[in-house]
Amino acid sequence: MDAIDTKGTAARGVAWAEFEQEAPELAARVRARFERTLHHVLATLRADGAPRVSGTEVQFYGRHLTIGSMPGAVKARDLQRDGRFALHANPGEVTREGAEEAMGDGDAKVAGTAVEVTDPGELEAFREVGVPPGPFHLFRLMPTDVVLTAVEGGELVIRHWRPGEDVAEHHRQ
Repeated sequence: MDAIDTKGTAARGVAWAEFEQEAPELAARVRARFERTLHHVLATLRADGAPRVSGTEVQFYGRHLTIGSMPGAVKARDLQRDGRFALHANPGEVTREGAEEAMGDGDAKVAGTAVEVTDPGELEAFREVGVPPGPFHLFRLMPTDVVLTAVEGGELVIRHWRPGEDVAEHHRQ
């Protein structure tokens, strides 16, 4: 397990690749939800401990799920101070009439610790040609909890994974 330590506070998380090894089917379904739409909702902690939600894009890069940010953005400052995050996949446009079909792939959430990438070479390797055009923050998202909730066969099925554990599955009618 890729254990990490953030700002002297023990915080666990694993590379996305390790999650894929431990729970391949769940990882594939969650990844598909995040790749389905461009923008998602990121929750961070403000300096006073209150939650903050921000729109963000994610990218699967190498062994990791990542997010980027403009220099000095509040979400970046939040993650630099306290790397804990929660990320909710955007389900796309969902109407009441089409909710069951739109959410057929499930509702995906990832929580864990964000670790900032600061190595200049690694940042340049991540950069696509000219994008972003200037400085940026890059964070690896190290999952500690992954949840996929879906309606299957008329019941709610909740799949939950934590590092080193099997996928737990709960059914509700």
